[in-house]
Amino acid sequence: MTSRFVLARLFSALRAPFLALFCVGAAFCLPTQAQTGAGDLGGNLGVVNYYTPSMPFSDLMRTRSSFAKFPFQDSAGNWAYVSPTNWQSGGAWPAEDFGTKLFTLGSTLAAGPYVVTYTGGTSQTQVVPSLATSASGGAVTHTSNTVTLADGRKQVTINFAAPIKVLYMGFRNTGGTVRNVSVIQPGGSAGSLFRPAYLNYVSRISTLRFVDWTNTNGNPQVEWSDRPSPASQVQNVEFGGVAWEYCIALANAADKDMWINIPHRASDDYVTKLAQLLRYGSNASGTPYTATQTNPVHPPLESERKIYIEYSNELWNSGIYFPQGQWIRERARAEVTNPSDPMYNPSDLNYDNLSTADSDGDGWPDNTKVWANRRIGRKMQTYSTLFRNVFGASGFKTRYFPVIVGQISGEDTSRDSIEYIAKKFPTNQPKDFIWGYGGGAPYYSLWASRDTVGTSAQGVLNGLATHLVTLPTSEFNYERLIGTATYYGLKPVCYEGGADVALTANNLAAKRDALLSHTIQTSSNHANLPNATIRDLEKRLVNDWFRAGGGLFCYYTFTATSYDGQYKFWGTTNDLTNNAQSPRTLALEDLSNANKPAITNGYAVPGQFAGTAGGTWPARYRQYLLRVSPSGNYNMIVNARANIAGQKLEVFLNNVSKGFVNIPQNANFVDAVAFPISLGSGLQTVRLRSENSFANVSINLVKFNAASANLTTNSAPSASTSNTPVVSGQQF
Repeated sequence: MTSRFVLARLFSALRAPFLALFCVGAAFCLPTQAQTGAGDLGGNLGVVNYYTPSMPFSDLMRTRSSFAKFPFQDSAGNWAYVSPTNWQSGGAWPAEDFGTKLFTLGSTLAAGPYVVTYTGGTSQTQVVPSLATSASGGAVTHTSNTVTLADGRKQVTINFAAPIKVLYMGFRNTGGTVRNVSVIQPGGSAGSLFRPAYLNYVSRISTLRFVDWTNTNGNPQVEWSDRPSPASQVQNVEFGGVAWEYCIALANAADKDMWINIPHRASDDYVTKLAQLLRYGSNASGTPYTATQTNPVHPPLESERKIYIEYSNELWNSGIYFPQGQWIRERARAEVTNPSDPMYNPSDLNYDNLSTADSDGDGWPDNTKVWANRRIGRKMQTYSTLFRNVFGASGFKTRYFPVIVGQISGEDTSRDSIEYIAKKFPTNQPKDFIWGYGGGAPYYSLWASRDTVGTSAQGVLNGLATHLVTLPTSEFNYERLIGTATYYGLKPVCYEGGADVALTANNLAAKRDALLSHTIQTSSNHANLPNATIRDLEKRLVNDWFRAGGGLFCYYTFTATSYDGQYKFWGTTNDLTNNAQSPRTLALEDLSNANKPAITNGYAVPGQFAGTAGGTWPARYRQYLLRVSPSGNYNMIVNARANIAGQKLEVFLNNVSKGFVNIPQNANFVDAVAFPISLGSGLQTVRLRSENSFANVSINLVKFNAASANLTTNSAPSASTSNTPVVSGQQF
């Protein structure tokens, strides 16, 4: 995500712990014809905590807050936490009357029976639900007498007549012995880990990205023992995130692929154990097995499921809420500039001897970002090898799929990482270690200039639509991203993206209406997308990516967020209980049920296009993404001029050198001698490399003709015959 989205996204994740105290009330060849299936649609799962609306677990105690004394507040009205010394043996349960927050600041939990069970207690123990305010939702209509179950547990059933917005639960007269509490929501059961409404909701997509479940941003874990334990009842970000075992359990229960984010400080042993867990499962304490088990305590990921592997999240982002970005820059700087440290001597991050100068005196050498990006490449090559050691060579691209993703079009971040691998492992190709390459965060935004006070719901959609249509060719530059992925034989992926209305706090009601209405549309005279609902816009976003040749797209966020504040509109719905058919949800469901559209990105071959179209990117190269049909033998003709003699361009096809084109010295543009090249159908990437970054060569046109066609050489063709890549049409 670009810097303008950072604060909004992060406040969305961080807001609730603070607010809850005051308010009780989410080279491959691509065919150019229509693509079958839309399994390339994933979603980022929202933060798991007591203050988020989605509530994935059947047992609300799994996402509870820290325990407080009961009653909940001290004499000054403050939340009164249980004393550090007043706990039962083992330290998991208070040795006094206590309570906890089960649900706050979300949308709603379902009406109906909530079944509370516990062990211990006395004959006087009481279970006390607390709704606190009339805004909390349905009143308690019945609390059953306490019954003792066959296994000795106590059970109390609490009925609510209407959906609940806020729920605390207290235990009075405990005798200091109440423990093993569970609170099962309506529709769930003690034997059902996830609530059915949540499983049904995530069934619409193919891949679940667990970046927020596992508390990736700023995650301090280094060794396996640092991670959240599957033995812990509580699985939420307040307690360090959700254990990997429960992430695997959700993917298995929903029959979905996993996108995992490895903590930025994780040791190689941590990564090896994570791979073992995914393949073999773990025992009760979370120690991974090292071979297949008949009855694993915590089962592995099902063998037909895929694992997309990413190193942390947004390592390019050095903002204060992304400490992993700052951390990797610090490590890269130390490695390159501190040769006296034997740990970093010699460093391979500066293999081309880039300058270590700090031109602006801010303490960061000018090339720190490049070194940090290369460190990402090195880590991903290592992780790929560690997973190969566990899954075997046959597991690569069948079970596990390492990905490198960066900012926007992947410019710099992903490219530096991939090029490091290409330079440091010359006997292999990046595609021997990495499967996916991408940028990310194509958010279409409601700019502040279109979000002035008084903007209507239709105005919100108009503003979103105006930015949406520019994404493929503006800052996100799908042609560049997908061209580079294709060049290295990698699959283009997008780790997140969606609608963004968080740039101002204006017009919250209008934004809520625009994003939740099935009928509100852009204006009929909108220049680009007239009469479009938010459902149409969301489909256009993803289909533009597919039309460009993109692969897996993970929407942010494919769960519920509350829609009641500036930073709370990221989710595809506001309520899984009462609004699971929201227009944004249905847009992704439509996409999942449809064939992907035909690819229209790239320069059509046979055909011709402007020589400057590819830009000088990276340095010394012109890069051209070709859309070839049919496959066969072609002649490439470069219409160019050189201001000195002896100039030539090296031709690369999908990272393989094919030879040189000699560029005649001439004051006018002329055709060079035809260069024969064999092209497969679909997307292919050609690069033309100049030794001096095109200081002495200018390219006017690049033409591709079938090898059997009559060729006209040493002439300057009309510019009117050039073609321009088309990423999207009028369709959504």
